[in-house]
Amino acid sequence: MDHLHRRAWLIQYVAMRFGRSKGDSGGLTQEELRVGYSGRFEGIYSRHWEFPRFELVVRSRRRRREVLLQLESEAVPWPEVIEQAAKANPIGFSQYRVVVDADIVEYGRFGHRGSLRWRLSVRRWVSVEPLP
Repeated sequence: MDHLHRRAWLIQYVAMRFGRSKGDSGGLTQEELRVGYSGRFEGIYSRHWEFPRFELVVRSRRRRREVLLQLESEAVPWPEVIEQAAKANPIGFSQYRVVVDADIVEYGRFGHRGSLRWRLSVRRWVSVEPLP
């Protein structure tokens, strides 16, 4: 699968997980994606022993793109459903539809091999739903 087909597939996959049509790319725009921005973010959190990540779809004037972020929850505890899954299977994989109120605190290269570009600091967990 070449890069463009993989990118299109990933955007469709994330849109499907959000329960949105292909035409809706979410509420976050490219201009809002900057250090210091505070707001409500909704996406898919993938808990994985090596590569935990928060996946968002960001829109710009011409296209949509997927963005991988690192979630930090130092001010508030992690939700019980995520904590229980981590204790039951520390090296396992699970996914959650997550809505958080958070701040973008840093841009750089984080996580597994620097694949996460943004770091979010969670102020409040609005909702967390396990995905099948």
